[in-house]
Amino acid sequence: MLSGLSIIICTKNRPADLEITLGSVFQQRSLPDNLVIIDDGNADDTRTLLKRYDSISGVRIIHFHPKNESSGLPAARNLGIGTIPDQTGIILFLDDDVTLDESYLEIIQDLFLKNPDLCGATGFIRTKYHDRSLPVKVLLLITGTLLPCLIPVSLFGPRVTWTADSLYPIFKKPMTDTVPAQWLSGCNMAYRSTVFCEGARFDEHLVLYALGEDMLFSHLLHQDRKKLLLSYNARLIHRISEESRIPLIRKLAMTFGYRNYEISRFVHNRLFSTFFYTVFIVRYLLSSVIISLKNENGLAQVKEVIRANSMTREFWHEIRSGNLERFNNFISTLPKQR
Repeated sequence: MLSGLSIIICTKNRPADLEITLGSVFQQRSLPDNLVIIDDGNADDTRTLLKRYDSISGVRIIHFHPKNESSGLPAARNLGIGTIPDQTGIILFLDDDVTLDESYLEIIQDLFLKNPDLCGATGFIRTKYHDRSLPVKVLLLITGTLLPCLIPVSLFGPRVTWTADSLYPIFKKPMTDTVPAQWLSGCNMAYRSTVFCEGARFDEHLVLYALGEDMLFSHLLHQDRKKLLLSYNARLIHRISEESRIPLIRKLAMTFGYRNYEISRFVHNRLFSTFFYTVFIVRYLLSSVIISLKNENGLAQVKEVIRANSMTREFWHEIRSGNLERFNNFISTLPKQR
């Protein structure tokens, strides 16, 4: 019988963030069996950090530094899956900029133990929205219903809209510790290893920062009627590091191109998927206009949104057919610095 838990962390040139994350991992009440670090950055920095824990933790640490830089986050995740020992029962993916409550791993493992049919689970990420007053939360929820690009919140559980917006709950559902999820956040998502034994892999059509790759993978499982849960008690903070973030124009182009691809994967009717993508574009543009009203740069970001959308039109049909090669080559030529 498969048992135990292994953690995969993909990182690139963020040693300070990784150090905080590992500190919270090794302070857990229940430690993982294996820790896999897929390192696309400075291997020496990471190696020095890992030596600190290697001799004192009892956790098997695997530090993998590809000779050739990975083509993106999905490829790095898939590489990590291949290094996990066969007997592992649960594989947990963490970003390198999260801080776990000390009971996080214990609660996640217990959740899988008590739910034999559970495919995947995620913990509760504390966000700025959860500290707001009740009236403000209600207002945010109404706004998010109309413009999920602007305020990506749902009522109780993680949801995915027809326009492939990934929404996160703003309220805790009363009288329960868990709630069904339609997607799992990539900063902390745990799956039974059998999911990968059966051939599931992260979509390597998405490269670089690969916006939406976590939602795409987990929501396809949800559409396949696999059971996904959010645990309110397995808590963490996603610090969202500013290091190595991508520049605005590249992020916008990637957002439009990959959202087009994701909607086409979820909605197989070509007419409907085109309609939902058009709705997404309109919502995104309206959201950028609202943001610009309090931005000292005025409509500068709106102009960037329009420019990025125009850039991606050339690749529309290729993206819809699942061929992202030319589009990925294009975004790799966009500015690499913010």
